[in-house]
Amino acid sequence: MHSATPISIAWRLSEAARRAGRPAVAFVSVDMPKYARVSAEIMGVVRRFIPVVEQASIDETYGDL
Repeated sequence: MHSATPISIAWRLSEAARRAGRPAVAFVSVDMPKYARVSAEIMGVVRRFIPVVEQASIDETYGDL
């Protein structure tokens, strides 16, 4: 599994691993309000130092240095 693996695929991979006797996978719920708040705080810092910033997603930003 990798970051951003769709949950349906992650679940299938997890079940296949379990059937093969591998360790169980832990699915952790997200806290989107917290992630959004922290992302906004980080973007505030980034914008103070980088004049042109494009936020592509909650955790991905591009800036002209």
